[in-house]
Formats: sequence, C-alpha cells, structure tokens
Amino acid sequence: MSAGIRFEHVSKAYPSKAGARGRAVLDNFSYNIASGSLVAFVGASGVGKSTLLHLLAKLDTPDAGSIHWPANPAGSARLGVAFQQPRLLDWLSVRDNITLVLPAGADTQQVDELLEAVGLAEHASAFPQTLSGGQRQRVSLARAFVVNPSILLLDEPFSALDELTARRLRLLLQALWAKRSPTGVLVTHNMQEAVFLADKVVILKGRPAQIAEVIEVDIPKPRNPEDPALFAYYTQIMQSLT
Repeated sequence: MSAGIRFEHVSKAYPSKAGARGRAVLDNFSYNIASGSLVAFVGASGVGKSTLLHLLAKLDTPDAGSIHWPANPAGSARLGVAFQQPRLLDWLSVRDNITLVLPAGADTQQVDELLEAVGLAEHASAFPQTLSGGQRQRVSLARAFVVNPSILLLDEPFSALDELTARRLRLLLQALWAKRSPTGVLVTHNMQEAVFLADKVVILKGRPAQIAEVIEVDIPKPRNPEDPALFAYYTQIMQSLT
C-alpha cells in the first residue's frame, strides 16, 4: 500500500532582492491526497505548483506547517521523481543510469523488467547521447519506478517532447501506474495531460496560492486519450482558470 500525502498549514515565502522576506507563495495551505491516487496541480506560471513539488521532494523546506506521508514513519517513504529533463549521466549506460538509484546489494531483476516495459531492452548498454528525447525520458520513467516508489512526483515530465511522443509516454505512464499504484503528484501546464492522467485536478489561483476548485475526473482507467468525455473535463478546467 502506498503512502498518502497530507499538507498541513504549509507556508513558504522567498526572499526579495533586498534579502527581506518576500511575498508568500503559500500561506496556510492544506490539502490531502488519498493513497494510491494521482493528483494534478494546475494553474498559471508562478502560482506555486513547483514550490509544492519541491517541498514534497525535500528540495526545499516550508517556513511553517508540515507535510506528512502517514503510511510510513516520517521520511521513510520511497520517493520516485521524473523531471522535465531526464537528468541522465552521459558517462553511464542506460541500465546503469537506472540501477544508480538502487541501494547497494539490491536485486536488479526489476531493472530488466522495466527496460522491457518501456521498450528499451535492446538499448540497455547504450549511452544517453545516442538516444532520442523520447527514449531518454523513458529511461527517466524507468528510473523513477525502479525503487517501487510509494510516492511519485512528476514535474512537467513530457513538456519538452513533441506531442506524438508525449502521447505515447502518457500511455506508458498510465500502464506503469496501473501495475504499481504509487501516490502521485503531477505538475503540468498541459490541461489535457492533467485530465488524462489524474484522478483529481487541483486548480490553484492567486498569490499566495489558494485552491480555487478541485475537479474529480470520474472516468475509469485505463483511459483512451481520444475519449470525448475527457474533453468535457478539459473544458471545465479551462473555464475555471480563465
């Protein structure tokens, strides 16, 4: 069972140029994410989506409040992250880039299984610079899943790709998710992507960010990206944002 996530009265501000406390990005922000669900945070640039993700990943710390992963002792949940850029090490092979995140002595059988799942088994010994952008992002997804994450964070993972490649990787992500069911947070500017992947879409507005609306995407998974029902949710989100 994967961990749920709970934001409790979280506040975060960044310094101004003069070094004084700047305007708050988050102020007394609270929200719960159910275990095994994927929630997409959407909103205008600068609203605080990436701040929420960075706080979850412990790349930053809140000024006040707390973030809990209640199914595990504090800090022990296994975390997987897929960034906008794959962030692979050019001097390591595809397989080594994936095994790099495993603890010493860990069973590497799942590495081969994931390479097969993402369609890169024949590229296991290749180096990242010989791969296409889509293939590199497949390696990034495999690396995020290889730790059997209880929490998976997705930071605009497909925004640098052409739409056809991004579509294929969304379908791949959906398939990987169905087999492992981590608790997830997706940050994206692509509302169609949010509707296709997420169980709930949280619309953020203002500064500090406030939850303007939470839209539950009540469409069974696996989903078809061409399903007309998805467009109705997309329209609802766009109307809420404007």
